[in-house]
Formats: sequence, structure tokens, C-alpha cells
Amino acid sequence: MQFIQVRPPSFDNQHPISITNLGLVSNRLVVLKSFNVQWQLESLAQNLDAFNHRQRDLLSHAMRHPRHQYTIKAHQTLHDVVYETARTDLLELQRLGFFLLEKRGRKWVFTAPEDLEARLAGAHH
Repeated sequence: MQFIQVRPPSFDNQHPISITNLGLVSNRLVVLKSFNVQWQLESLAQNLDAFNHRQRDLLSHAMRHPRHQYTIKAHQTLHDVVYETARTDLLELQRLGFFLLEKRGRKWVFTAPEDLEARLAGAHH
């Protein structure tokens, strides 16, 4: 059995942590790497100055929930804005290629394209 001494972030020598499973360390590193990539993408969405805070929230949410469907009414309710503001927010993101638009029954439904991260990265340069 192998032991690894891991120091807490404070580097306090009095409280080392023993981990007996290297797989656990490996899995946690993968999770941390995945979290870091997600954080970087969300930071990118938050730093796109061309968008208002509601649009940045939409982009950030869409990266965390790629199959989520957005409607004007839901966006209106969530951000407590008038219908026209919610509609403008979503249509602008669709016009710029960050959302796809589809009519389902009487509703317009917006979804993020599969390559949203790449599109955001391209828009940032």
C-alpha cells in the first residue's frame, strides 16, 4: 500500500493528509482540471464586454448546461425585465451565433450550439 502526504493549502505541517489510493488522487486531479477549464470558459463569458450582465449570465449558464432550452418568458421572469428586453437579449445572442433559434409550437426556443465554447473563444480574440 502506498501513502502520499498531501499538505492542506495553508501548508500547515501539523495536519498532513494521508491518501491510500492513487486512483483517488488521479480522479480528483481530473475533476480539478475539468473545473478549471469550466471556470476559464465562464470567466471568458463574463469578460465579454460587448454583452450586458443578463447575456453574460445566459452564456455562462449555457456552458454549464449545454442542452438547456431558453425562452423569452423564462429570461424575462428570471431577470425581472420587460418582454422586449428579454427578447432583445436572446435575439442578439442568436444573431451573433451564440444561440440557435427554433419555433416549437407557439414558443421560440433558444439553445446553445455544441461549439459554444469555441465560438466564445473566437469572439474574444
